[in-house]
Amino acid sequence: MTLPTLIQYLLVALLAASIVAVLRLWSVLGSARVTLANLESTRMEATETLKRMDATLTTTEQVMREEVAPTLQAARATLSNVEVTTRALAETTTALRRLTGKAESVTDTRRLLSAGGALFQLFAHRNGTAAKVGASGGGGLLNGLALGVGARIAGLLTRRRSRPTVKKALPPGEGKQSLAPSLKGRGPKG
Repeated sequence: MTLPTLIQYLLVALLAASIVAVLRLWSVLGSARVTLANLESTRMEATETLKRMDATLTTTEQVMREEVAPTLQAARATLSNVEVTTRALAETTTALRRLTGKAESVTDTRRLLSAGGALFQLFAHRNGTAAKVGASGGGGLLNGLALGVGARIAGLLTRRRSRPTVKKALPPGEGKQSLAPSLKGRGPKG
């Protein structure tokens, strides 16, 4: 083998190697094109997803502003009205308890006075002044003393009044948007 034949074989081998390398590069380049196309479609999908998320956020913000916030305000106002109503019911219950306590004391006073009157009449009969007891101004010193003591006891029992309870103030901003303004300022007076 001569040098020119050897160079020809070498050139053919280099040419074959170059062809294989070019084919290999062409294959890699095709894979790169497919990868770039996939990246482009992924970028497009990501852009669409971001647009949808932006639209969803805008819609959510609008729902919060237009529907949820007024609902929460109405719920706060309702709770405020429930608080006012509960407070008025508690004050009414307290007033009714005071009235029933006064009625009981008046009933007890009447029973005490009737028992005292019967006891006085019995005592007046024992002292021999039964004729004067039934008279319009009769009964003497003992009768006046018993009537004075009875009147004092009745006065003590019926004049008991409890002090008005101190109402707690609402925190600032509460109760401004009340749905039931007719309940404000109402309550038992005592």
